Amino acid sequence: MAADFTPLAREVAAAGFHDVQVDYTDVLGGPLPWMIASPSPLFWRAVFAADRIWLATPGLRTLASQFAIAARR
Repeated sequence: MAADFTPLAREVAAAGFHDVQVDYTDVLGGPLPWMIASPSPLFWRAVFAADRIWLATPGLRTLASQFAIAARR
């Protein structure tokens, strides 16, 4: 399910912030290390490459597992 950050962005703006931006940060790279203990650098490079591809794909990026919100005061 795609996340709708409009209500959150409105709350941030109502708190006195402007230039509110929401961006998706990762799909697998955040939660996966908590589930899989792999010392393989190749494995983690592949995971983060998959994240970059996912986040660059319109329609898929909104299904990301984490997001960041930034604004100016």
